Amino acid sequence: MALYPSLDYKGLFNALVQLVDVTSLIQYGLKEFGEALLQCLGCLLPFLDQHMIDTTPYLVASTMAVLPSILHQEIVNSLCFYILPFTITRDTENNQENYACQSISAVIMMVFQYSEDMAHHCQLLECLMTIKLNLVKDLLCVIAYGTSGARASAAKLLFYYWPTFNSSLFERRGVPPKFTNWMPFICQRAMCPRRENETLLAEATKVCFDHCISITFSKNDSPPPLYLCIECANEIHRENPDQMFHDILRPMQQVSVSCENKN
Repeated sequence: MALYPSLDYKGLFNALVQLVDVTSLIQYGLKEFGEALLQCLGCLLPFLDQHMIDTTPYLVASTMAVLPSILHQEIVNSLCFYILPFTITRDTENNQENYACQSISAVIMMVFQYSEDMAHHCQLLECLMTIKLNLVKDLLCVIAYGTSGARASAAKLLFYYWPTFNSSLFERRGVPPKFTNWMPFICQRAMCPRRENETLLAEATKVCFDHCISITFSKNDSPPPLYLCIECANEIHRENPDQMFHDILRPMQQVSVSCENKN
C-alpha cells in the first residue's frame, strides 16, 4: 500500500456515509450517483481501518433502500465480489468474529426486504456459504426478526439449501423447488475480445488479486480484484507468469434432495 498516496481516506468514507443518508433527497441522476458510490466504496476498501471495513457490508446493503431497483444487481455484485470476501473473513486479535461477520443477518435482511428478485437472494447466500460458517443461524435470525417479505424468502431458501431429512416431502410434489439462477459475473477486462459483441460477453471464471493487474487491465475503473474470463486470464498470465489466478464462485446448479446412488 506504500505505492499509493496517503490521503484522507477516513474523511472520504465518512463523507460517503453522509451521502447515503441523504440519497433519498436526490431528484436527478440517482442511477449515475449510485454507480459512482458503489465504485468509490469498492476502490476505497483497501485503504480503510478495521472499524470502517467492518461497517462497509451493511453500508452497501443499506443502499438497497435508497437506490433505484435497476441498481440492485450492481449492489449484490458489489457485495458478493468486492466487499464480503474481504471483510467478514478478516481475523481479529482475539480470534473472535468481527463486526462485519456479526452484521451478516442484517445484510441478508436488507437484501431480502428490498429486492424482490430471488436470483439476488440466491447469489448472496451462495457467496456467503463459501466464506462464513453457521450461515444457517443468520438465516434463522432473518426468519425470526425480519419483515414478512424477508421472512418468506429466508424460509424458502432455508429448505432449498438445507433440505429436510424427509426428502419424500419434496418427492410428493413431483420435483424439488427451483429458483431462477443468478447471472454469472462477466469479464472485467477492458480489452476482452468478446466485448465487441455485447450479446456474447464472456463469463468470468478467474480472479487476480494483484492491484497493479487490476488497475492496468480493468474496465471503467472498476475496483480490485480483477475478474476475468478464461481467455483473458490465460493471456494476462502469459505476460505476467508470476501472478496467481484463482477460480471464482459460479451459480450453483440444481441438485437432487435425495441420494442418486441406486446401490
